[in-house]
Amino acid sequence: MADNVAITPGTGATVAADDISGVLHQRVKISVGADGAAADLAFGQGDMAASLPVTIASDQSAVPVNQSSQAYDVSLLVTRPANVTAYTAVDTVGGALTFASIGPSASTIMITGAQLEPRIASIPSGMTSFRLYLYNVTPPSAVADNGAWDLPSGDRESFLGFIDLGSPADLGATCYVEVNNINKQIKLDGTSLFAYLVTTGGFTPANNSEVYEVTLHTVAV
Repeated sequence: MADNVAITPGTGATVAADDISGVLHQRVKISVGADGAAADLAFGQGDMAASLPVTIASDQSAVPVNQSSQAYDVSLLVTRPANVTAYTAVDTVGGALTFASIGPSASTIMITGAQLEPRIASIPSGMTSFRLYLYNVTPPSAVADNGAWDLPSGDRESFLGFIDLGSPADLGATCYVEVNNINKQIKLDGTSLFAYLVTTGGFTPANNSEVYEVTLHTVAV
């Protein structure tokens, strides 16, 4: 191309570079079309009839729009035996627990939040935090209340990890702790989730048959 020559967009015409007044504010046109036919579209033009086509992959029949999630909130009551036997660190409270209907059968779910509500008037000396160990079936170890928690070889296949519930706060006639934004993803075997509630610190219960409420919030993913 010769020096001092410019191309006018959309026309292919040339003008001298020192005379570009006719080049400014020109429309630039592109050719599109799924069938290969030319379809001019000027940038800045309001008519979008010739907009670029969107291709959906052959293995995807539709694009989900405004798909709502399936959320679950499951609470259960853990009633201690009628005794005031002391718990040592890493003891199980209440034995094996079952959170029934916590997600679709054999689905992947995400635990988003949890609450622990010991229905006791004050925090016993030595009580600190709690941890919830998770399983996709009833743990074969069958640890009873006040038994020492462990992860034996027979539990490994069903073990799903754990979530820390934190340390309950004294709210007067009730103690309470919650944890949010857990976002722990797990795979169910059926529709239920199984667990052990385990104390981190050793303590002596103040009363017989105390009740601890445990709540899990999940969404199917």
